[in-house]
Amino acid sequence: MTNLPQATARLDAALAGLAVTFRGMTAHPDEYNCVCHWGSAEEPALLKTPDVELAPDLLRRTWETTDWDHQALVLRRILPQCARALVSGHLPSDDAGRYIALGEWRQWPASQVHLAEAVEQWEYDLLVDELPWENWEYQRTDEERCIELTAWLLRHASPRLRVHGVPEERLQRIRLFGVPVPTRWDDPHWPYQADD
Repeated sequence: MTNLPQATARLDAALAGLAVTFRGMTAHPDEYNCVCHWGSAEEPALLKTPDVELAPDLLRRTWETTDWDHQALVLRRILPQCARALVSGHLPSDDAGRYIALGEWRQWPASQVHLAEAVEQWEYDLLVDELPWENWEYQRTDEERCIELTAWLLRHASPRLRVHGVPEERLQRIRLFGVPVPTRWDDPHWPYQADD
């Protein structure tokens, strides 16, 4: 059973680390969106100003909008505050993967990609060739998105995670993302029993 004070302390530390990692981020100086997303003239300035807390309504509108010209910069600007809002239940968590995917996280600097935790959360879905979040991007299918994500992880995840001392078993599971079915099921590192 998880020790609640320890889990809370780890969560607080993770949120604090996120704030440090993304300190100083801003939306692109030329970022623009319609008035229904920006609201008053002061609101765009807040997104273009680092480390200023956004009002809950502006945070929600910014989080839910997916047609920014520079989506990755907008996401990195709001990510620490959004993470706190997700944890507290002030933002819906069911679309978090989609918003982060639209934010082009695979192109972020290595210090800003929280890769080990993502792989751990996504492992089961990727081992059964499913996208670990709901795909609302109609230009590409779930299968295409899953293939793209898996290919990126196969190329980049293991070298980055190995440097940070991730256990070999996790690296072997990443390798399994690229092993075709049914060969993957017979691999000694397959984590599930046949009746799972």
